[in-house]
Amino acid sequence: MGVLVNDLYDEFKLSDTSDRFTLRQAELLQVFHTLQHDEERRVKNYYYFRKS
Repeated sequence: MGVLVNDLYDEFKLSDTSDRFTLRQAELLQVFHTLQHDEERRVKNYYYFRKS
């Protein structure tokens, strides 16, 4: 995973100081999952094209 994703994830974990799920956390989690999904798809495409 890229640096950006890791930084966002660290910020997400650090911001978890209360039981209440903040809007910022929700945004970070959304971004994190989107980037993670993009990364996985890129890797799959890379291996797919290498095989063909």
